[in-house]
Amino acid sequence: MAAKYLSEPRTSHGLANPGDSQLRLVLVGKTGAGKSATGNSILREEVFPSSFSAVSITKHCKKGSSTWKGREVVVVDTPGLFDTEVSDAETVKEITHCMVLTSPGPHALLLVIPLGRYTPEGQKATEKILMMFGERARKHIILLFTRKDDLEGMDFRDYLKHAPTAIRELIREFRDRYCVFNNKATGAEQENQREQLLALVQDVVDKYNGRYYMNSLYQKTEEEIQKQIQVLQESYREELERAIAQIKQDSEEEIRKLKDKLEQQKWKVKMERQLAETEAYWVSRQQTARDDVLSQDKILEIILKLLEFASTVVSLFKD
Repeated sequence: MAAKYLSEPRTSHGLANPGDSQLRLVLVGKTGAGKSATGNSILREEVFPSSFSAVSITKHCKKGSSTWKGREVVVVDTPGLFDTEVSDAETVKEITHCMVLTSPGPHALLLVIPLGRYTPEGQKATEKILMMFGERARKHIILLFTRKDDLEGMDFRDYLKHAPTAIRELIREFRDRYCVFNNKATGAEQENQREQLLALVQDVVDKYNGRYYMNSLYQKTEEEIQKQIQVLQESYREELERAIAQIKQDSEEEIRKLKDKLEQQKWKVKMERQLAETEAYWVSRQQTARDDVLSQDKILEIILKLLEFASTVVSLFKD
């Protein structure tokens, strides 16, 4: 099926809210590049299934998080969406899933490329990624080279002197915005490369005044998420009101049956405790309503329908 691309009106980058404590990262690249292992290195724990394989272990987009300098670092791992053999329909569905997980927009897109032989298939996958993400998204792309351990101590700059021309051109294109990872690293080495990457991400964010990547489709996605959050919060408020009314009704009936004033007082104390616990529970649910919305399968279906993707590939990140 021929790929079709939606022409989008130009929109401003998303400006991070002053209280936004997240740093959202998306891992993209060909199957076998080391995306999942890289995500685990950034998170410093085994969140994403990872093993050496020619077939993608990751079947669907998945999110993990950790902290860095007081900020929540959200990492979204993706399957080999941009492999040349992946169907358009599957690409659409999973990129939409990625949009939901990173809404209102990612701060950085980590293009993962393994060191070594840069095959024509790998180059085509990279070209497909850059084409689909669009020109403006390139400002948020950081090259992340894996398999640093294969250099066996060689300085990366020395490696570049004999690296494939396509690799050197990529580095020039992105103005040396890159990191090199050894995903087998532990301890200080793992922490140092993680710090280097996140500092580079922060530099990109600072350069664009705290802005994350956003386009009109991300805006529509976030608007729908906010709408669903409001619906869920209203549902939680109604549940709270029903629960409070039920507790009061049950307690008052029990209190009326009691003759002893001391027993009546004990029931009143019990009722107040139940009311306080119930209110605290539903207030907490309202505060985590966004997480609840994003964990529901229906939000993906709603947004897919909203954006009318069907079986047509749309350049979701196109300018």
